Amino acid sequence: MSSNKKYVYLGATLFSAILLAPLSNQTVKAATTASTTTSTDTATTALNSVTTATPTTSTTAVEPTSTVTTTTVPTTTTAPATATSTSTTTTTATISTSSTAAPAPTTSPTTTTATGTTTAPVSTTSTTTSTSTATAPTTTTSSTGSSTAGITLPGSTIPTTTPTAPGTTTGTTTTPTTSTIDYSIPANVTNDTVVNFADSTLAALVKAGLGLKSTDNITVGDIKSYTKAVTLEVNEQTYMASNPATSQLTPSQYTPVESLNGIQYLKLLPSDMIDLRVRLGSDANANTDLTPLYGIKFNNLSLVGNFSNPNAKEIDVNQITKLEVPSYGGVGLDGDQDYNGINNAELKTLAPWVIAYSNNGQQYDYFGLDSTSVTDYSPLKGVNRTANLNISVTGGSYNPTPIYAVKGQPIKFTAQPFTGLDGEDLASSYYFSTSVPAGTAKIYNLKNLGNDKYELDGADTSATTLTYGNAGLNANYNPTTSLDGITLKYYGKSVFISNFMNGQPIIWQDHPNVTINYVDSTGKSIMTKTVNGTNIGDAFDLTGDTAVAGYKLTSPTTDLKGAYTQDPQVITLTYAKIPKPHSSSSSSSTPAKKPTPIKVPSETANGEKVDFQYIPDDSVGVEAALAHIGVKATATIHGKLFYLLSSGEVVEASSYNFVKEATSGIVRTFGTAVTPVNAYGEPLTRSLLANTEWKYSNIVTIKGASYYQVATNEFIPVAKSLAFTPATKSTVVNVAQKAMIYDSQGKSTGKTLPSGSVWKTDGCAVIDGVTMYRVSTDGWISEKVSTTYQPVKTVYKAESETTVYSSTGEATAKKLPIGSSWKADRIVTIGGQEYLRIATNEFVKYLA
Repeated sequence: MSSNKKYVYLGATLFSAILLAPLSNQTVKAATTASTTTSTDTATTALNSVTTATPTTSTTAVEPTSTVTTTTVPTTTTAPATATSTSTTTTTATISTSSTAAPAPTTSPTTTTATGTTTAPVSTTSTTTSTSTATAPTTTTSSTGSSTAGITLPGSTIPTTTPTAPGTTTGTTTTPTTSTIDYSIPANVTNDTVVNFADSTLAALVKAGLGLKSTDNITVGDIKSYTKAVTLEVNEQTYMASNPATSQLTPSQYTPVESLNGIQYLKLLPSDMIDLRVRLGSDANANTDLTPLYGIKFNNLSLVGNFSNPNAKEIDVNQITKLEVPSYGGVGLDGDQDYNGINNAELKTLAPWVIAYSNNGQQYDYFGLDSTSVTDYSPLKGVNRTANLNISVTGGSYNPTPIYAVKGQPIKFTAQPFTGLDGEDLASSYYFSTSVPAGTAKIYNLKNLGNDKYELDGADTSATTLTYGNAGLNANYNPTTSLDGITLKYYGKSVFISNFMNGQPIIWQDHPNVTINYVDSTGKSIMTKTVNGTNIGDAFDLTGDTAVAGYKLTSPTTDLKGAYTQDPQVITLTYAKIPKPHSSSSSSSTPAKKPTPIKVPSETANGEKVDFQYIPDDSVGVEAALAHIGVKATATIHGKLFYLLSSGEVVEASSYNFVKEATSGIVRTFGTAVTPVNAYGEPLTRSLLANTEWKYSNIVTIKGASYYQVATNEFIPVAKSLAFTPATKSTVVNVAQKAMIYDSQGKSTGKTLPSGSVWKTDGCAVIDGVTMYRVSTDGWISEKVSTTYQPVKTVYKAESETTVYSSTGEATAKKLPIGSSWKADRIVTIGGQEYLRIATNEFVKYLA
């Protein structure tokens, strides 16, 4: 996402000379998915968003990092590192925009009890978010201006996926780097001393700057005698641009510098000044230690790399604060992938250093952040506002809080906070959304309602993420009359320019709706009922929907009147069970079919008295299942089993609906809504939403077909649903080879997940005889091409010489020395054996 931008010094007439590319030249595409991976060195992210109906009882599915219920999102796993030995980090995947799930909502539908107080809804489902399938992230191209001044404004990235934890609004600071290498320059060096650079790319940049041939050695004399310019240019962009084979690459595509060791010798330059612009590596072999830069005087300083993705090597912002602030020139600190730039917590760490930089005495200064997720710039309040400081930022922020929407009706929402240098609100200037049909002018349909509230009309119902913000300068831009498309704020002579996009998951509904949750005095669900409206704002009156057979309403009904809202509403009504005598009472359920009752004989053919065995109210097991379908007692008459029903009728057991399997669990609907039936097999008037989870209490047979019982008198066909086994909240699935994504009915979606990508899963199901893990709303991958693991933080100590295994469970030639200790980050199951991972592709057997 890093743009190939130049350092610019913008004064009061900043935009008067800028020629801007119209927005029509940008690639702007509506987000249609929430989770994808590419095999780059970015964050492990999980997708998952589950569209929530209102299940009969509370269930929880995939849980993204730092969220509670229901996509995408995302999970972060710490890269393995050794305690006393060398280990490697894990290169995992970044999320893109072509799967079927939205990132995980962290809140549930608006819920009220009958007394008017807010409570948690009866059911929630979880998702992952990851962080969001197998294509590159959807981004806009840079909106690049050009002028005689050479000004380039940053482009923007539209966030549609869940960033890793440090990339969120709060963020965490990078773990301080402790230098283990002596970078000091020996006192006995001579002009003939050859300076060895640990990284060949960095050596090539220095040779180019010094005017040496690529085959020449770099000597201390070459450095000391350099007089071609006051400043030595060690600029990877200039170097790559000079080669036709690499001139079209962006900084994120450059071969990264794996170590700065050797650059400390540039302190021997006569002018002791360098223009340094490099991309630093973040792979397992990278050394991101900035100590070699200590004491160097900079003209310009531009560091591109990973600042906030803990799954790869990070650039330590604490070390940046120990560098000399450039005496003139600019500072750029850019992430090389989406969301791995500077975050809020790291900006707080950097703030005193940036403030010192703004006081370096120069007339113009530039501080740029690309791929940033910073949403609060108040730590920079103390910058010098008379120094014409240009603060230019590009990035995006993802918030997993869902926005509910009704198809065909405008979406209203409140923008996420965005704070300026003085702590003021800057979230009131947005005009743009890509969550609309591609190729239309509806990207400008975002209406500002004031107080950071917005309305979007004509949204694309296939979009799983609502994106909004300032994507760059638009076609309406005029340097004197309109600055639509960016956030621009002057602070004295200093200026803050931001191209920033926000993302939140959308949960689409066909109708505005209200769900009534009927519970008993203990809070246990009796049944649920969802009533659909037509338009948001229409009135509803559900006071006629309070009757429940065998129960008496004990709570008020005032909340059963109201108006439909954009958010689904859940109303909870509390009931007391009506005591029923054994002789006769109303049944709380209805028989599956209406068999012909018989006259009960007083005694059997053998003269034995007919004795009915009544089922107690506190029964369990099979008896409880029978009571649940209206059976009061059982008896054997003429060698056959009979049931005494709640109605007082006696029927032959074989003619009555019987529990096929007295078991409970969780069932998921397929990708289409399912209409439940009652015990007679008659369809009910409501439907269960697609891809929702429900607790069932029994599996019963109705008219020869199997059904899951999801409420007292509600059953859904086994043929139209899927038994689901939840996983622990921390379970993650690793894609061992390119994996096809299937839906819950076993049909290929045509999408794949790349080999080596990592996803959070909330559980598995057997689909067409194959165990599959759910990785998105209705996306499943086979266990045959993946393995699951649980993140851990532990240290493995080798009590004896220990064999190291590969990711396929095969023994390698490597052995761990006796007494060595290794940090492990996950427990992986391979071929039924559990292993601890101590490096990217290195495992030891785990004996709990």
